[in-house]
Amino acid sequence: MDSKLELLLNDADQNIKSITKKVIAGERINDEEGLYLFENADLPTVGALANFIRNKKHGDNTYFNRNFHMEPTNVLVLFVLILG
Repeated sequence: MDSKLELLLNDADQNIKSITKKVIAGERINDEEGLYLFENADLPTVGALANFIRNKKHGDNTYFNRNFHMEPTNVLVLFVLILG
């Protein structure tokens, strides 16, 4: 097991340890396991699992997407403010 994940899992229950072993083995978790993590795992544990997968797929690279969305309501508000 990854040593960083081991540190987070010292106090984790058996279900979280089982899910972590699946993640490390490269297996997909099912809906019930995802829900269990959402309801029972703390944020550092979920973050460490997500980072493990990201690191496995992309190495030490991180990608960001920056978007600007102009919704019709934003345009309407802008016109009201300008024409007000």
